[in-house]
Amino acid sequence: TNNDVMVDILERLPVPFGLVRFGVAPDHPEVKNVINTFTKTAKNPRVRFLGNINVGRDVSVDDLKQHYHAVLL
Repeated sequence: TNNDVMVDILERLPVPFGLVRFGVAPDHPEVKNVINTFTKTAKNPRVRFLGNINVGRDVSVDDLKQHYHAVLL
């Protein structure tokens, strides 16, 4: 484990969970598991959630590549 690694999660919606909350039926069997996993991850002090950011409109992929060591889309 590298304790120097910081992770920023950018989300187009202003709240966490993205399409898990708004794009899938709430009774879908995996929804609760995904929400629990995301919540556990988001509580890590090395993880930061940045909502209401539309990649491609508010910030370009090239800008992200210049600011971060790695970018996953």
